Amino acid sequence: GAAWVGAEEMEEVDASKRTDGQAVWIFGYGSLIWKPGFVYRKALDGVVHGLVRRFYQGSTDHRGTPDAPGLVATLLGVDSPAVRAEGQMLCTENAEVWGRVFEVASEHVREVIDSLDIREKDGYTLLHVTVRDRRGDVIVSNAVAYVANETNPSFIGMQPLGTMARQIAESAGPSGPNSEYLFHLHDALLAMDVNDPHVAALANAVRAINTK
Repeated sequence: GAAWVGAEEMEEVDASKRTDGQAVWIFGYGSLIWKPGFVYRKALDGVVHGLVRRFYQGSTDHRGTPDAPGLVATLLGVDSPAVRAEGQMLCTENAEVWGRVFEVASEHVREVIDSLDIREKDGYTLLHVTVRDRRGDVIVSNAVAYVANETNPSFIGMQPLGTMARQIAESAGPSGPNSEYLFHLHDALLAMDVNDPHVAALANAVRAINTK
């Protein structure tokens, strides 16, 4: 069982600092927004600064297969090589990621983390993030997020928008079509009154492919 101590805007979780008997806040920025799949006490919309959401992570176990991986979201720092490599190829936006932060009561922490460790096993690791509200005030200073960094084996990185859109339009896995993941995320962000240019551009491009 675990909760975690310490936080920066984004900081790798030190497993040795896990302690029992505490509630945990989990920040969701992809499917966790619209399909958390675990017991939580409270959910709040919030933003993490200094990061961007990108469909740069391959999915071989949920929205694709090992032979034909789908694409799912991860978080990247604006100074990461993958984001610096974008240049003018993709939408630029403020370095912030809106999502939903869930409070998990102490008695459910072990089961929730264990289940998420399995759900996010394809390249994701736990990081601390600081979550703020629309005024910029800190909601949670030590939330944890599952993030796929650039060194994991399933990381694909930047591709032209049309290439990513085709991959998403054509991919499916045990959890369903890759496009469903993208569209649900786009719709959930719009319902939060959030415009994520990267997600919106991909959703529009995939819909254009689907209507041909």
